[in-house]
Amino acid sequence: MALVLNPALRNIQTNAVAARLAGGTLLLQTAAGVTLGSVQLSAPAFDAAVDGKVTARAIPEIIITTAGAVGRFILQSADGADEVMGTISVTGGGDVTITRTAFVVTEGVELSPLTLDLAKAV
Repeated sequence: MALVLNPALRNIQTNAVAARLAGGTLLLQTAAGVTLGSVQLSAPAFDAAVDGKVTARAIPEIIITTAGAVGRFILQSADGADEVMGTISVTGGGDVTITRTAFVVTEGVELSPLTLDLAKAV
């Protein structure tokens, strides 16, 4: 049987992760880890958790600085520590779905809404 946390505890855990990301950075990277673009997150970066899930507040457009195919995202804390990593896809099989993954320099990318589901991660 999988580990199960009660909803109140799941929300406490998720809110703690969200608080750690306040004022941090969202990186778009290739599957190999090359950063294609980044944007600073607001503080707070996420709304309060409901059922172990938090949704990011408005994320500014991410301007691509290195051309390539996006394969993952990383959420860093304000001190630059990698805290959360997830996949990106166009088919809905990733943690974040976008309309396409190949981008050129100076192109803008929008990732809203971004929801972290820590209940899924346990």
